[in-house]
Amino acid sequence: MSNESSHGVNIPLPPSSSPPWESKTSEQKYWAMGSWFVGPRGENGELLKERFNEVVNQIVQGRKDYFPKDTDSIKKFIQNSDDFKDEKVKLQTILKSLSGLLAKHSVPFYSPRYAGHMSFDISLPAMVGYLTAMQYNQNNVTPEASPFTSFIEWDVGQRLCHMFGYNTRFNVEQQKKGDVQGWGHITAGGSVANLESMWYVLSYSRNLKYYPLALRNAITKKPNPPLAFVADTFEVTLCTGKKKNFVACTSWELLNLTPTEVADIPDRLMEQFGMSKTALEKVLEDYSIQTVGKQQLDSDFGITKPPGYLISGANHYSWPKAAAVTGIGREHVIELMVDDDARLKLSDLEEKLNNHLADSRALYAVVAIVGTTEHGSVDPVEEIYELRNKMQAKGLSFMIHADAAWGGFFASKKRPHVLKAPREEYAFSIPLKPYVNDQMLALRLVDSITMDPHKSGYIPYPAGGLCYRDGRHRSLTTWSSPYINVDQSSDFSMGIYGIEGSKPGAAPVAVWLSHEVMGVQGYDNLLGTAMLTGVKMYAHWATMTIEEDQPLVVTPFNRLPTERDKESPEEILKQRREIRRLIVERLNHEIEHDLDAMTLIHKIGSDLMINAFACNFRIGKKVNSDVVEASFLNRRLYQRLSITKKEDDIQERPIILMGTEFTVKRYGDVLKRYKERIGLVGDENLFALSNTSMSPWATTGQFLQTITNAFKDVAYEEIKTCLVRVEIRPSIHSFIVHNVDKLYLSYLPMFNVANQQRQLIITGLPDEASLAKLRSMQVANASSVITFHTKSIETLDELLKKKTIVGDVYEGFPSDYGSASISTPIFSNVEISMVSILRNTSLHRNNIDKVYPARMPFHVFGKLEDAYIEHTLLRAPNVQLSASGAKLELNGSVDYSRPLFAVLDKQHEALQQPFNVHHPPSFFACGESLDVSVYYGNDATGSPTEKPIATGKLTLPASPNRLFVDFTHLNEEAAADIYVMASSDAEKEATKDDLTTAARRIVQLFKAGDIVWTDNVVNSIYKKYPQAKQYQVSLGVPEGGLNNCEHVVLSRFLGRAGAESETGAMLKMFTEAANL
Repeated sequence: MSNESSHGVNIPLPPSSSPPWESKTSEQKYWAMGSWFVGPRGENGELLKERFNEVVNQIVQGRKDYFPKDTDSIKKFIQNSDDFKDEKVKLQTILKSLSGLLAKHSVPFYSPRYAGHMSFDISLPAMVGYLTAMQYNQNNVTPEASPFTSFIEWDVGQRLCHMFGYNTRFNVEQQKKGDVQGWGHITAGGSVANLESMWYVLSYSRNLKYYPLALRNAITKKPNPPLAFVADTFEVTLCTGKKKNFVACTSWELLNLTPTEVADIPDRLMEQFGMSKTALEKVLEDYSIQTVGKQQLDSDFGITKPPGYLISGANHYSWPKAAAVTGIGREHVIELMVDDDARLKLSDLEEKLNNHLADSRALYAVVAIVGTTEHGSVDPVEEIYELRNKMQAKGLSFMIHADAAWGGFFASKKRPHVLKAPREEYAFSIPLKPYVNDQMLALRLVDSITMDPHKSGYIPYPAGGLCYRDGRHRSLTTWSSPYINVDQSSDFSMGIYGIEGSKPGAAPVAVWLSHEVMGVQGYDNLLGTAMLTGVKMYAHWATMTIEEDQPLVVTPFNRLPTERDKESPEEILKQRREIRRLIVERLNHEIEHDLDAMTLIHKIGSDLMINAFACNFRIGKKVNSDVVEASFLNRRLYQRLSITKKEDDIQERPIILMGTEFTVKRYGDVLKRYKERIGLVGDENLFALSNTSMSPWATTGQFLQTITNAFKDVAYEEIKTCLVRVEIRPSIHSFIVHNVDKLYLSYLPMFNVANQQRQLIITGLPDEASLAKLRSMQVANASSVITFHTKSIETLDELLKKKTIVGDVYEGFPSDYGSASISTPIFSNVEISMVSILRNTSLHRNNIDKVYPARMPFHVFGKLEDAYIEHTLLRAPNVQLSASGAKLELNGSVDYSRPLFAVLDKQHEALQQPFNVHHPPSFFACGESLDVSVYYGNDATGSPTEKPIATGKLTLPASPNRLFVDFTHLNEEAAADIYVMASSDAEKEATKDDLTTAARRIVQLFKAGDIVWTDNVVNSIYKKYPQAKQYQVSLGVPEGGLNNCEHVVLSRFLGRAGAESETGAMLKMFTEAANL
């Protein structure tokens, strides 16, 4: 093992029949790459079986070879027993079923159709390596439980450090005396690695930064400082480069010594003054931060301002989490502005650093993101390092950590950027962009690096990693010793360092075997080929919607070269067409033969093959400008093209994407400019899409064209739903009927659908016959609300211009409007003369408040002893609450001729909203008595500034049919009447009976919960009821109108049985309350 610790594990390989890697053509490299994976279609299944059989054979043989004379414990007669066989069959049966379920319901990371998160098929070497090591159940917490896999983890750490450019065992000959050597290890993931890095930096700040302060006390603190004899001659080098007597240094200078300078102090004291390690540790123990505490040292040296972190606003969520865990606090993790490429904005960093310097506030670290998870952006590592040198010259020193969880393995590609000579091949590797290449080369300069082998290393979970430029600093993450004195060449106790305790030895073995088989050159080629996929995907997104006669608009986040250069729209369009001609419409070998195409490929796309993009849509010929509606489209596409629950059918996902959100807080002006490129106006956050292209197989042939065309098909389907939300179309309009003696019609609004985006209250007078029926109905049925639905299909504004409206009256909510004879009206063709419009206000988001009112306001109409009240909808989401027959008992006189509103004094709406089935407005119940304050005014508010005209009690009616509660339909994202019509393309003409049969089946699917409004309703109807494909099904009135064709109409109130509205659920509670 001692020989292996210097040179690694050396395994002789048989002679190769193919050229060495550096001599292979791109096509030969592609062929070699084919052996590294099981394959999207399981093409290497037999190869996998062979390797698995070898693993099993080795495991069995290894167990036989350990004390071979030991007798078998599981005898033949045991294996032949019925008990044994039953358990064997049980395992076989359950395992077969489990494997089938996993195959059916797991995310297909292995497929080129998967372009979601940073996950892909794991390499075959990693898979077999993990499986092999797992059989031995090694625990890398200590070499006692993992002597070989602990060594493997050390070796993996050295390989990773070497890939980043740190000094390791691989370049010992080039190292000079005094050079620090890197050290790395495997963690459970990038989040754990980031947490450990923060703990390490915090430990650095507490242990290393405060180490000089503790030493200073040991030299000077009276009465008897034990190290006073070093005061006159011991010197340190300040971060400015100036040498200075240690005792003469100020507290600020001691706090800003470089990490390497502090780490060198113990060795220099021992060498200069002949102290032993044991004696120095014993002396400093009484003065260390571990003994006296940070608070005492802060007091001794006048330190009052807590240090913090500076990090890109595009950081991973693990950073604020780590800040909370370590006690730094989220408020001390200061997010920096990003530029239009989502890279850290250097000018903002410099400004913040100068502020720290001016305020004499120490800084823990600056974090550079090397591959943001949403955009694949790489922060300017080299310039951050140069800026640290500049700040150190001014007296401010800090650590630099690179979060390369995604981008780490791309360091395998760092080299001078040179275009290859064209040659025909199947798929080829492309180099890093010059800027990204420079940042990868600069990683050797940072203090620590997070990387995730289970991301761009194609390794199975869990396999994160953390590397230190100065391996001595790892002792800051262990409890064994706070001193930096580890012999790095023989320290294989991996488990004592870091956050974790027990951890699998199988993970580093998987990383090691993948590295050993594929090598850095193999990773270079694999990731370069996947980068080609990423660039070509970008090309598809950038050119997908050049034509202006289609409803879809796609805009990548990363700008085109012409957009970066701020050229004219004509030049930008010209370049998009050039990208389509040179890249999208051509095969790989044609692209590589063309120098213009290759030059363009190196200029487009993101830094590291993640493509963020947003979709928008056209309303007629005009591009939608509403940010919320564009976000809705992108959310619907994410819902259709992602897998988030086990019921999701992977066969319905022709391409799998991930969602991301651009927030105003994080992206500021960058987001504003991006919205302008999309055609959007507004200060809302933008939900967008993103694809990560890890597959090396996707660019062959025209496969990308196939999956992007499938994406367009899904987008076109979802845009139809978007148009239902934003277009004013003719429709049926529905009301709750209140207070029969003086009829109030309360409109059933929806916040998110333009047709119903209105809070409307009408008073009306029905004909005498209908009035009598309504009265008898109200008495006979005390448990159901009465609803009125117009007969004519028209816009709401058209309806309100009429003097008389005609409709049907139902008990509760109909499934259809009588056209399919599913729901039967209590009576039809009721004529109501409109007397007055009491309230008619828009519920469009531009016309409602940004915050909820402090208390809950209601409009009040009628007499106080028999009042009609309606909750004022001031913000979305909300709840529709209305009641007739309410009673107001007030202290004070009221002028009934003036408009009134009441505020429920004890219902704090801002704290109660939003309501839902798990949190209903239970205060709004039969017979409930509520404290109110009453005011004059048309515009009800929950935060009135004037004094109330009266206060008192509001008593709700005892009868459940006089109350209405709805928090579902009001807030549905997209619900509309469903039209089932005869199709002109059908082989035979559909009869009314045919359409009625189809309508009844659709209603059943809604009631069973098989179709919900959050689905693409039309798509779900065709999927769950294939016979419906012979008809034309439309959400809302079809754009072309009904054209007098045979049709039936299903209502927008369809839902799971017993839950058509909250009234159904709440009425039971109301009835029980009334009975009590």
